[in-house]
Amino acid sequence: MQYNWIKLPLYEEWDYDYNVGIGGQSIDFRIYYSDRTKQWSFDASYANGGHIIQGTVLIPLKPMLEYAIDGVNGFMWLEPVSVELNEAVLHPDLLHKYYNLYYIYWDDVGEV
Repeated sequence: MQYNWIKLPLYEEWDYDYNVGIGGQSIDFRIYYSDRTKQWSFDASYANGGHIIQGTVLIPLKPMLEYAIDGVNGFMWLEPVSVELNEAVLHPDLLHKYYNLYYIYWDDVGEV
């Protein structure tokens, strides 16, 4: 089994979108912050317009979007840059500063 890691960009803006190729699929991501709830959420859809997921909260150290992309075995992973999370808790709007976001997927090549 071969693992592939794609680092997804996190920006300083509070609402942005971009497109990423994952396992042969073109995926549109929208990442946005709610000042009311003090949390980040994301939407994902296929570039052709088909929805994958909407309004899902970004949660650190928890697999997200698991097996949701057609034909791709994988998940999104939000990882703290540092073990010290106090600054991230005090400044939840600074996602780009305190976290890295990845999409991790694997090929079942050679599996029996």
